[in-house]
Amino acid sequence: MAERETDPHIVCNPPPSHRALDVELCNPALPRAIAVPLRTYLNRYRGSGCRVVGRGVTTFDYRELGVGDEPVFFINDAVCSERQVRPGVDRFFFAHDAKLMPWLSGDPPLRSVPVLPVDGRVFRSGTPGITLRHAGPVVFYRWGLEGSRCEHLLTMTREQIADSQQLYRHSGTIHPDSG
Repeated sequence: MAERETDPHIVCNPPPSHRALDVELCNPALPRAIAVPLRTYLNRYRGSGCRVVGRGVTTFDYRELGVGDEPVFFINDAVCSERQVRPGVDRFFFAHDAKLMPWLSGDPPLRSVPVLPVDGRVFRSGTPGITLRHAGPVVFYRWGLEGSRCEHLLTMTREQIADSQQLYRHSGTIHPDSG
């Protein structure tokens, strides 16, 4: 366990010297990925704003992604807008379905850090035997019970959530207030 604390990044296909590391949150479809524990981001953005970018009807001017320093969270294929974010700004790509696998092909390389459910649909639906070339950092988390949004996480501290390696999930569309 001490070895993990000194090296927070876990290579999903570890060399023999690192086989003692906890690699249960890695996925064989991404053998070149560098797993970054969810705990790495604990309180990193506390007190700051962020941008969440999805797809669909919006009045948002995507060119505004090139302004500001706050992190950007792309939901599913909205990651196609990641190149509009200015260099140096943290960006993340949340993918939940197997149809988003092409974004992890490594060509062109993602600028966003994928945040993937290691036990979710993204790896269960028609992906056995697929090997993806993404070789950058990846944050894996546990999907949890199917059909649950993981409401139990709402009663936990940030530290407990990081230790559980789960994220709250809710699907749907965010509509701007029309009033």
